[in-house]
Amino acid sequence: MKNKLYYAILLIVLVFKGNAQELSIDADIRPRAEYLRGFGNLVPSGVDAAIFVQQRSRLKFGYT
Repeated sequence: MKNKLYYAILLIVLVFKGNAQELSIDADIRPRAEYLRGFGNLVPSGVDAAIFVQQRSRLKFGYT
């Protein structure tokens, strides 16, 4: 009788453990700096260079 009870409890634990949900949250932040000064062609006289920083952000959600 005890063996049947142990097996029943084990079966219930495995069934409910298999149905668990998981939520994961992940973030990516990618800064990118650029320095532009006439790449690919001649630089005209009197033109200043350009420097700027862009950012790409990604927020990911996962559910299983």
